[in-house]
Amino acid sequence: MKILAIANQKGGPGKTTISLHLAYYLLEQNKKVVFIDFDPSGDATSTLLSGDITLRKHQITEDQIQIFESASLFDEEIAPLSNEFQLTLFTGTKALIDKRENQVEFFASNISFVDENLDSDTYCIIDGGPTAGVLQFATLIAANFLAVPIELDKYSLNAAEAVADTLENIKEYNPEIEFLGVIPSRVYHVSPAQKALLQQLQSDFTDTLLDENLYISQRQAVRDALDENRPVWTLRKESARLVGKEFIAIAEAIFKRIG
Repeated sequence: MKILAIANQKGGPGKTTISLHLAYYLLEQNKKVVFIDFDPSGDATSTLLSGDITLRKHQITEDQIQIFESASLFDEEIAPLSNEFQLTLFTGTKALIDKRENQVEFFASNISFVDENLDSDTYCIIDGGPTAGVLQFATLIAANFLAVPIELDKYSLNAAEAVADTLENIKEYNPEIEFLGVIPSRVYHVSPAQKALLQQLQSDFTDTLLDENLYISQRQAVRDALDENRPVWTLRKESARLVGKEFIAIAEAIFKRIG
């Protein structure tokens, strides 16, 4: 199982939106996906269980989803898993708030158990917790790969610089983790300040970015698509087509690296 963490040290940069679209992309490729929602508010969970998942060529109904609580991954053992489901969802609930550092060992063991019970070509996407802490630590010690979305504001460049420090710290516990790069998210094209920040990020942090030409625009179509539990590229409107191309390009870049 290949484990991809979408994580950041603060809320708001579009982690859940990117995580969901990466899962949609894989499901459209008929890949098996484990989705771990580590946000106690459960936004990704609410979306994935809000009705049928509508993809380009097929749908996934709720009875076709294997469901557990993410909090159970911090117990001494978890319930048996079936390998028959295309999507296995570990839901985000308020029970995650109470998890402690001494339970991270159980989490690591349970992730290994999940890995052993599912096909080797299964992909696991972890939608990281909203803040630094036990949930983010658990995410990063389990992940094989890490991508970091950031919002463009006056603190963006500081956030880009901080990624390297965070990665060095986590490699003490997970030396095999591979950093895929930073993904600029929620970019307002009409804002001169945002354009300037994006250009500076592309110029000064080329090696830190997933790809210097890739980013996610701020579009209402993205929210409209998630409200319908579908990837934005399936909506029939021009703005959805444009931002859909951005999400697909990012997914292709990520999974080309992961294999």
